[in-house]
Amino acid sequence: ISDETRILTEEIAKDVRRTNWTMPGGFEEVAFAVNGLGRSNWQPSSCARLGVISPFCDTDALDLLTALPTAQKPIIISRSDQLISVAPRTIEAFERVSVLDEMAASDDGEEDSTCALKGLHAKAFISEIGWNTVLTVGSGNATRPSLISGRNVELFVSLLGKRSKVGNIEQIMGESGFGRLTREFVPNELDPADPEFAQAEKWLDDARRDLCRGDLRLRCERTSGEDPEEHAWSVWLDPVEPLPLRGIGSLSAWPITRGDGHARDVLAALRCGESVDLGTMPIVDLTRFLAFRMTDENETETVLFSTGLVMEGLPAERHAAILRWTIDSRDAFFRYLRLLLSEFGDPFSAVLAVQDGAGAKAWATGADDAPLLEDMVRALCRGGERLHAIDRLVTRLEAGKESGADPVPAEFRKLWEVFRVALHEQGADHAG
Repeated sequence: ISDETRILTEEIAKDVRRTNWTMPGGFEEVAFAVNGLGRSNWQPSSCARLGVISPFCDTDALDLLTALPTAQKPIIISRSDQLISVAPRTIEAFERVSVLDEMAASDDGEEDSTCALKGLHAKAFISEIGWNTVLTVGSGNATRPSLISGRNVELFVSLLGKRSKVGNIEQIMGESGFGRLTREFVPNELDPADPEFAQAEKWLDDARRDLCRGDLRLRCERTSGEDPEEHAWSVWLDPVEPLPLRGIGSLSAWPITRGDGHARDVLAALRCGESVDLGTMPIVDLTRFLAFRMTDENETETVLFSTGLVMEGLPAERHAAILRWTIDSRDAFFRYLRLLLSEFGDPFSAVLAVQDGAGAKAWATGADDAPLLEDMVRALCRGGERLHAIDRLVTRLEAGKESGADPVPAEFRKLWEVFRVALHEQGADHAG
């Protein structure tokens, strides 16, 4: 990873270690675990009883869970299309196997939203240990890559509380809890998965992992074309070594800022370990995020995903160029300015701030008839924190003013110089 990413990650880790976590009602302790980054993986420990909620599951992981020393057989809530692929002997090792009852989940008298999530998405491992209940939630499913091999990077959070306060497994997963939305799993309710489809999914999953972990890098170089402002940078995708990409029939890639109309075929080049020219683009379109579209060799399945890569040669002026591209007019500048000055927690002010029509005289009057000058004076009297944000904005816009029209009116620049002096004097007074 880049030095910037490493530094940011270390700073976040320090903040997490110093954080005082507020427990949900009834819980007393919290613990974190990450699988896929170290030698050991988090797994549920020995307990009196185990409950599992997992949309995805496989035989290996469920065998691990049923083999844990427990006083009672575990119970599980999953999906029918996953459970039909689990070995029957493994299913029989559970006391109760349930799936989400779609009718019960939607039978609330409300119409389904077209954008609402449907199906089972929750992931939880619930253990009864002594007088306590341990509820572990996170991104990991009950699958081999998540719990055993560590091929997936997963985050888990475990909450511990007294069973008398947070409930036991039956209260959480039974008829009085989540279980009221489930029904019994019927082994023959779905046809077994198509072997060709399963093979295609495996090829695509393995190839996606190769692409995300194959140390691919992006490289950008300035070009010398007739119109340097329009397409001033060329971008290359560089593999460190050839990638096998077994079972893949087609693979295209493009920077997410460009759209799939700019996709390039990268399959043959990546298999040979050769660089791929992703095209030329303006500086505002430079990004380290790359989109991939991939189809298996039998054209059974297609996946679309994106991943972030290390980008070499990224110009230092890119942030200023993006800011200038976003704030491309005086109206846009004053809307952004009023948004910076709007009161936190006041959505009405924020809406007024981003409305069109602020105009070149927005520093004199705003959409709510309150002078922008008055807002700036008020911000100065309250410590000037928001004015420092405006100062950073103006400074960044000045850094990129060699291209395009200046969105900052000359009248405002004169006014702002007065506030800059006031901010400097205010800082000197606080230092003294």
